[in-house]
Amino acid sequence: MTERIVSTAAEFLATWAASVDPAALAPPVVHAAKRCVLDAVACALAGAHMPWVERVLAVARAQESPGRASVLGRADRMSAPLAALVNGTAVHALDYDDDPAACHIGAVVAIAG
Repeated sequence: MTERIVSTAAEFLATWAASVDPAALAPPVVHAAKRCVLDAVACALAGAHMPWVERVLAVARAQESPGRASVLGRADRMSAPLAALVNGTAVHALDYDDDPAACHIGAVVAIAG
């Protein structure tokens, strides 16, 4: 079997993440990851109908990009990049995410569409 060379940092990270055995992770790491995802989803739902999210959603809808990715708090389905844009905007809409981490990584880590 030939070993494939990873060409981008994103591809390298995705390959590594897909190979992680969840059973090998320390319980505090799993707890922190679950908390991050829950925080991001809750913030996205809270911000889903803010006026600035409505504007981003209108632009995303105008792209006519069919897809299967969900827009949280909506019935919309669109391409993963557009859903990530709308969901990320919603997560940050009220600026509550990742408290007390204060690093705001939840949106980009947990809300990919």
